Amino acid sequence: MNILIISRGYPCKGDPIYGIFESDQAKALVKLGHKVVVLCIDRRFHAPIKRKIGITKDFVDNICVYKMFVAPLPINIGLSFTSFIASLAGSFLFERIKKECGLPDIIHAHYLFSIPIAVKIGHKYNIPVVATEHWSVWNAKKLPREALRLAKKYYPKIDSLISVSEALQQAILEKAGYESLVINNIVDTEYYNYVENSKAHSDKFVFLSVGTLIKRKGFDLLIKAFKNANFSSEVSLIIRGDGPEYDSLFSLVTELQLENRIQFVGKISRDEMKALFNESSVYVQPSRFETFGVVFIEALACGLPVIATICGGPENFITPEDGILIPTDDVDALTKSMIEIRNNASNYNSKAISERCISKFSPNVIAQQIVNVYNKILVEQV
Repeated sequence: MNILIISRGYPCKGDPIYGIFESDQAKALVKLGHKVVVLCIDRRFHAPIKRKIGITKDFVDNICVYKMFVAPLPINIGLSFTSFIASLAGSFLFERIKKECGLPDIIHAHYLFSIPIAVKIGHKYNIPVVATEHWSVWNAKKLPREALRLAKKYYPKIDSLISVSEALQQAILEKAGYESLVINNIVDTEYYNYVENSKAHSDKFVFLSVGTLIKRKGFDLLIKAFKNANFSSEVSLIIRGDGPEYDSLFSLVTELQLENRIQFVGKISRDEMKALFNESSVYVQPSRFETFGVVFIEALACGLPVIATICGGPENFITPEDGILIPTDDVDALTKSMIEIRNNASNYNSKAISERCISKFSPNVIAQQIVNVYNKILVEQV
């Protein structure tokens, strides 16, 4: 099957995370024997790398990746307008893809703002369109009006909508009135897997938390809970990530006199991230809301027990054998769970945690679920 994936971007050396969900899916589909081409329209105003206006083409992991950067598009010009510009750019780029790679059998867009590109191409060439929604804006208390307008306009024009969690599925149904099916995100088991005895000779106990330093990730709650737990000196907390909340979070650590106990780690490579998981004891993330939470399954795949909040994603797959679920915005519950898991860490079977996770979220398992959706649509169109 020839598949065109429409993505926000695609990971590269200087920008290793943007488009990671899409690239993981593309690689998994290729391993099942399908041909995958990725079309990326980069509409970001700011990016961690220098971008050149125009089209670039790369061949990565047996996947042909076409990227187009038009110009930095300010957020304040509106989602509808940026989506319109992106659909024009995407249609232009697709003509080159069609010439060099042929027509796809199916188009798969990721995120609401990529669907207009897919619909424009799909309707012109009579190609079925599937979309996967990951966007955390659906789980926010107030959905932006433009996002709702875009969803109501374009969701009915596609052949199948996939949500990455049950909570996201319910949010889309309640707010946009549109049905979707649930297929979770992939955990890249080539990177994230259990390593026997990785901490066997360490007397340290490390809590790890990973994510962009923004309010909804709950790092402020985590720092306060770590202080309240009053752990002995062998227990530490590592926070990996950067973002707009860094200064305020660092100030909070200083105010609570935890500079020697809490370490901030900026952007690191995937290999370094894997090593960090394997050197840690517990993964903890008190998010205020999530659509899924890929980092949780990355931690589980490495065999780490997890502390998570009931925030829209983790409660759908974390069991008592995997860790502890707590309410959102509850420092006392977070403190109690950190103390409990510190005192009972040996009760968790790391190998079993990893095996359960991989059986549900491995590339082969998730990619086959996606291919089943493609096949159903293609059969119905015959």
